[in-house]
Amino acid sequence: MVRSPVVVLTLVAACGLVLATGCGPKKRPTHAATQRNQQPEVMNNVDERMSELRKRASELTQAVQQLPGRSPAEDRKLVADAFGKASSSLELLGGPQPGGAFRQELRIIENTRTFLNSPGSASVAPDPSIDTGLRSLDNALSGVRERLFPNDEKIKGGIDTLRTKLGELDSVRGPIHSLVVAQAFLSAASVIDTMSAELDARTMAQQPAPSAPPRAPMQPAAVPAAAPVPPVPPAPPVAPAAPAPPAPPAPPVAPAPPAAPSSAGSATPQATPTPQQYEELQRKYEQLQREVEQMKRQQQRQQQPAVPPPAPAPAPAPAR
Repeated sequence: MVRSPVVVLTLVAACGLVLATGCGPKKRPTHAATQRNQQPEVMNNVDERMSELRKRASELTQAVQQLPGRSPAEDRKLVADAFGKASSSLELLGGPQPGGAFRQELRIIENTRTFLNSPGSASVAPDPSIDTGLRSLDNALSGVRERLFPNDEKIKGGIDTLRTKLGELDSVRGPIHSLVVAQAFLSAASVIDTMSAELDARTMAQQPAPSAPPRAPMQPAAVPAAAPVPPVPPAPPVAPAAPAPPAPPAPPVAPAPPAAPSSAGSATPQATPTPQQYEELQRKYEQLQREVEQMKRQQQRQQQPAVPPPAPAPAPAPAR
């Protein structure tokens, strides 16, 4: 089959276009893909990550305190902002190498935030999407607790409170649902704030204490030179002492006078009693003798048994 020159030229041009397109430079990746695959520098520095985590946790607490909104549109906007700040805090809690399940929960939270901020979601009920995002937030916090705080009872109690509020979401609608969502966000923000404080305390405890600068060697204090001591002049020679005059002889001791006889040692002669005094003493002696004899007889009478009186004589029998 013979082809016309026009057809041949057309085929050649098409082949050239294909070759030119295939051999051309590749397109550069978009900024979003580069930002997603690039590891932030804050993740590799523990101090910077803890500082940023405290900041994000504080922002989340301030955001959830404004819930619920005064109108459905305002409430939707505030909830979307709370999801965004919670996602940022969770990303810092997960660390530089989070697990696949943790990344999946973050992706669901981020999709919920995007849906609530989209203009087309105004005609769709936001409650199911909000409930799904809150449950993903609970799952992410539970994963962080199991990995970093397995024995912390305070964090476990905060997550239990969050799950209690999540269980109420299926039974409420309208303004009551918005109120329960606000309470659930408050519980989640409290858990994140507690985790942030615990990690910050661990980081401070692991840092080595600043070492004191080395001390300069102590120089010996300069001792002032001693003043020269003037030579002591020799003492003058001592003149010999004059001999003492001989002592005069002691006077003879006079003999002591004889001691006077003691009156206590000498016996005083007793006076001889007169005949009248002798007779008086004799009478007193005889009186004492009589009293002694009388006392003896009285004692003997007391010691003798009492003699019963004699029985009366029987009466004579009458004559018959």
